[in-house]
Amino acid sequence: MNTPTLEQLLQAVAGKDRNAFDALYERSSGIVFAVLLKILVRRDIAEDALQDVYVKIWRQAASYRETRGKALTWMTSIARYRALDVRRTLLRESGLPDAEANQ
Repeated sequence: MNTPTLEQLLQAVAGKDRNAFDALYERSSGIVFAVLLKILVRRDIAEDALQDVYVKIWRQAASYRETRGKALTWMTSIARYRALDVRRTLLRESGLPDAEANQ
């Protein structure tokens, strides 16, 4: 039995295949979550961001192009951008300066 690649799963997700989405999540969520957790540190916030990331993947799967890079790279970049957005929002709400902005 051939296991579909992440790229093939993303193509199926673009066609709104829920089974493919479940398989994609099962195979990739650990790595995507690790990216989020590294940036956000707090597990509860990273878990919320993980849900946001996979909603975005579901909605934007049709925009993925295999010729431009690996599926996992595409998904982790979505996660990274989401984590940075969440972190900026939290910093703004806390009133603390962003350490990276001062470097």
